Amino acid sequence: MRTTLRFFEALQFTSTAGVRKQRHYEVYEWPEPIAGYAEGMVGHRSLPLDGSGEPGAPRRAEDVPIYGWSFQSLFAEMPRYRAFLAGLYRNLGGELETGQVLDRLSLENMKSSIVVNCGGAWGMNLSGDRVRSRFVKGILVRADAGSIPWNRTTGEIFSYNYYPDVSIYSRPNGKPSDVYFYPRTDGWLLGGTRLESAYLRSRQNCHSPHEWKGETWSGRSICVPLAGDANGAEIEVPEPVVTLNREIIRRLTGCDVSNFRLTAMEGYRHKRDIVRLEMEDWRGRRVIHNYGHGGAGVTLSWSCAVKIAELLSQTIQNGPKLHEIELRLLEEIRRW
Repeated sequence: MRTTLRFFEALQFTSTAGVRKQRHYEVYEWPEPIAGYAEGMVGHRSLPLDGSGEPGAPRRAEDVPIYGWSFQSLFAEMPRYRAFLAGLYRNLGGELETGQVLDRLSLENMKSSIVVNCGGAWGMNLSGDRVRSRFVKGILVRADAGSIPWNRTTGEIFSYNYYPDVSIYSRPNGKPSDVYFYPRTDGWLLGGTRLESAYLRSRQNCHSPHEWKGETWSGRSICVPLAGDANGAEIEVPEPVVTLNREIIRRLTGCDVSNFRLTAMEGYRHKRDIVRLEMEDWRGRRVIHNYGHGGAGVTLSWSCAVKIAELLSQTIQNGPKLHEIELRLLEEIRRW
């Protein structure tokens, strides 16, 4: 996290990167221990232990007790941030190619002696993986609001993860689940679901929503138009994703998301018991695996990048040390 914060602090002052600072809330309707990372975050505040909350904190109703914490979060806004990374990579001499199918055969035919496997859900197919993987299906809604909202109490841009009582919203197995809100300039993102699949070993088993074999939402749903579909297809979205977010956002901003055009999206996160970040020799080349981040890929990206550079440096005589690698990367970002 310290590495991550150093990089994103630098990126927020790079005008083309699309990185900004905003207050993020983690709120629960029951007493919850403060997460280990929270106190190390800039601007950390804990909500009162009596459940009274604080002005401007997310809350679905005035009489509902809330607990948790908040901090100043560095938020990377897609797709602007992704375009910045592509430009930075090209500026350093990198080339981007699209449309290629990557499998073991294509890996064998690559000219490079070094491969960083960021294949995500399908990364295990490139050289095998001793740890089984699974998928988490996420369904979210985008509200075409047209501008970034401000918290009318604190005057800040904000985001949140909000865990209501399980009687309001929970996972199919009865465990707590959250709704979340992340505003972007191209729309406000309202989430979401964390539906887990059975363990899967091949892309074919989980290539489309019709082949999903894991948890399914069984509560009340709302049909929302599928984003980008010209035929009018719809997705069933758990009702609290829309209604609970609507009430929280209305209380915080005075805006009603039902006044905006809503579209839905769904996709899969690749979840592994632990991030795979290791190097192996495979058929005459060095392969560094870097996948299994779940929903924390952006958060962990720069720290993983520095670690990969360190692993490679260890194979070079008098290669740069970890702190030298980080300084060089930060210098390139500021120059770009």
